[in-house]
Amino acid sequence: MESKGQSSCYKINTLFWNIFGIWPGRNPSKYYKYYSFAYIFFTLVIYLILLTVSLFFTPIEIETLTGEGIYYFTEIAVAVKVAMIIRMREKIIEVFELLDCEQFQGKDQFGEYIIAKNISNYKVFWKTIAILSHLAYVLQILAPVLIYLIWKTKVDLPVCQYFFLSEEIRQNFFWLFRCTNALAYTVI
Repeated sequence: MESKGQSSCYKINTLFWNIFGIWPGRNPSKYYKYYSFAYIFFTLVIYLILLTVSLFFTPIEIETLTGEGIYYFTEIAVAVKVAMIIRMREKIIEVFELLDCEQFQGKDQFGEYIIAKNISNYKVFWKTIAILSHLAYVLQILAPVLIYLIWKTKVDLPVCQYFFLSEEIRQNFFWLFRCTNALAYTVI
């Protein structure tokens, strides 16, 4: 996808798909296949297994079960999106090639202006959403850590409570769970 056509605005998406192991590009190497399998297995599959076990051990209280259930099914939706990108790679490449064909290029200066403006708008909106999403993520992850460090109070994990573990283990390994949540969020 080294084109300068309309598909060039999706380079940032494919770059992150590549880093997260779900987009090998047009000609995947065998090493990338190993990397992709390992990364997806450790960050998505194992995390979904932990979430599933945690959901089974969630106390049957409406407030707790609702939050954990919504988060669990959101993660299932993310897993389906990852599987879609992996399975539909050839069709996505075809769509990128279609966007770069002559029919979708501007035939005059005004058409080229519209395409350039739309690509520019897409990039601005993408950056805005990325900044806001990462800011929300950092605040959600760092705020409990700062509370824990400053006041040494008991802090609940904001993402998944790992109800299959005892309260003592969850408090003793707070940092480990925080890191696994951070790794899992990278795929999301």
